[in-house]
Amino acid sequence: MGTLPAAITYLMTSRLRDWLVVVPVAVLALSLALIGYMVDCTAKACLSFPEALFQSITILRFGRMPSFSQSPPELLVAPFLIPAIALINGARLALRNLVKEMRVVWAHRLRDHAIVCGLGDTGRHVVENLRAAGRSVVVITLDIEDENAAACEALGIPLLKGDARQLSLLNLAGLRYARQLIATCGSDSVNLEIGLRARDALIEGAAQNGPFQILPEMRSHWLVDTIRQHRSAALGAERLEFRPFNLYSGAVDEVLRRAGLGRALGHMGGAGPRLLLVGFGETNAQLVFHAVQNFFAVPGRRLRATVFDDKGEDRRPFLTARFPGLLQLAEIDFLGCTFDPEDPAAWSVVEETLERIGEDISSLFVVVALGDDATSLYAALQLRERLDRLGGLGAPVFVRLREQSRLGGFMGSLDGGEVLLTRLAPFGDIANLTKPRALFDNRADALAQALHASYLAAAGAGAGDPAAVPWAQLPERFKHSNRLFADHLPVALSELGIRLAPSPAPPFAFGRGEIEALAAMEHWRWSIERRLFGWTQADKRDDIAKKHPLLVAWKDLSEEDRERNRRLVRIVPEIVAKAGMGLLRERYIDGRSPDCAAEISALGPSEKGILLLDPQDGRGWAEALDAVRERSLKIWVVWRAGAALPAFPKEAKGKEILRPAVERWVGERECAFLLARAGATADPRSRQEAG
Repeated sequence: MGTLPAAITYLMTSRLRDWLVVVPVAVLALSLALIGYMVDCTAKACLSFPEALFQSITILRFGRMPSFSQSPPELLVAPFLIPAIALINGARLALRNLVKEMRVVWAHRLRDHAIVCGLGDTGRHVVENLRAAGRSVVVITLDIEDENAAACEALGIPLLKGDARQLSLLNLAGLRYARQLIATCGSDSVNLEIGLRARDALIEGAAQNGPFQILPEMRSHWLVDTIRQHRSAALGAERLEFRPFNLYSGAVDEVLRRAGLGRALGHMGGAGPRLLLVGFGETNAQLVFHAVQNFFAVPGRRLRATVFDDKGEDRRPFLTARFPGLLQLAEIDFLGCTFDPEDPAAWSVVEETLERIGEDISSLFVVVALGDDATSLYAALQLRERLDRLGGLGAPVFVRLREQSRLGGFMGSLDGGEVLLTRLAPFGDIANLTKPRALFDNRADALAQALHASYLAAAGAGAGDPAAVPWAQLPERFKHSNRLFADHLPVALSELGIRLAPSPAPPFAFGRGEIEALAAMEHWRWSIERRLFGWTQADKRDDIAKKHPLLVAWKDLSEEDRERNRRLVRIVPEIVAKAGMGLLRERYIDGRSPDCAAEISALGPSEKGILLLDPQDGRGWAEALDAVRERSLKIWVVWRAGAALPAFPKEAKGKEILRPAVERWVGERECAFLLARAGATADPRSRQEAG
């Protein structure tokens, strides 16, 4: 084969980076041959340029060698350049392929590694985060030539080509010696099938060395909802946790856990903030669903929301079909408009709505989640500007940014480093949602598992009870219900001025009034959980027809049923302790009071101090610094109506310590209420009737 055919064959089978070497060498070889023929005048007259070019192509095309004794050096070197480069790069390619094959062969010898099935956006981020955490990873993908696979190869990660549903491929990836399997193939049914096959293989085969986690990604709701509502569907097994994950739910959990919403519901029995939702795709639909059964699941409180979406009222049937009882539990207005940067017409609809809200504009909680990051950020910035102009300086705007969270964080920081409120905050960054801690850490289940352990220890958990099994074998509907209880517990406690601490605390006991209030809230939460999916009240329970006799108001329950809820509340301190957490009473301290320092010193070990602080009180910030350092106090900023954005005084010191302690802002009215309640409960005997 001639030089040019060999080069073309090589180039067609090599990677792009290898072309960058071969093409310049080919040009150099042709140039040398051309020069050689033009100066080779020994046999005949010097060749013209066209003739020299033809001869050069001929010698490179057919590999015909010139005479060594009569040809110039340029003509002798030219034919060897391309074959030499092709040979070198061919050796590199063979070595690279050998290394890849050795990684594959070595994959089944790894221990305590993670197996990632599928290399879409989610899978790529999972792999990158695992490697950044120092974890070993094996990847199974259908396409080992795409850009994500190339990125994994550059990281030295073994790549197995094929369908992850094949058990032989999972075994080749070292299934029995791994610690996690994450399925991110882009199809819920495929991901679930991979997880089930892996689970069955692990159950039927020899026991693995340690606990194993199977995490299939679920992007739509219907399959997971079907499993969670089934009477007996159980996914887990002994020492095997099977937990589907959803990045939309992860994003919603992130934004709802921000202190702004949970604490902004207030302690005065108000209706709570009004949600303003821009876009009503999966993110905001799940946000409404979670908020109704969590932060708004308190007697007398009802979610109010305004939705701006291009489909407007057409979204209502979609919501009703998915959550049949939701619109009986919430007030939701749907307004049709788009947020195309090239079409400003939508903003007239938004501005009219904001003006109708009037004085309540500061109680808004805004979440923007549109189709792409650029449009979402544009809409969020425009909303921030209009809210500020209409007096809603304290209304937070959260914007879903999957890939551009750094840009969102930068735009949110433009208020300046002295401002105490984060008023434009990105959430839902796929890189953060796929970190090992977010995926594998089951501390979020600690309360739910402790609740189930207490249930198993109770006398009522009989042998015929479908819930009387270890957590690993518990049907998904019971796991989900326990998780909902655990999610709602901090909300219920905060209504009574009690805080769930992440670490153990001194022994805690509720007063009689607190037990009654918490029991009523738990019954209300349970009722909402059922009603969301279309359950109704009936004299006789029917799980198939979704009817239940206990779906009535707290006052209409029998004393026996009320006592059942009270028993659950009484063991909450025990449940919290089993989960490695604690309960603390919040103690509100007026930072403007001359007795502030004495009150801080008087805080007991079972109390959490909260300093209500005027942002312009320089002396108060100085005392706050010592309190935060020594007693880990939290700070609630008192923001007067019409005042400028709360900011650190210029003379304030230790801002890097104080800023993390600032949880939220409160109005003057709420501040007065909190201080009055703090005074009323200062006597421990009064706590017997608290709540």
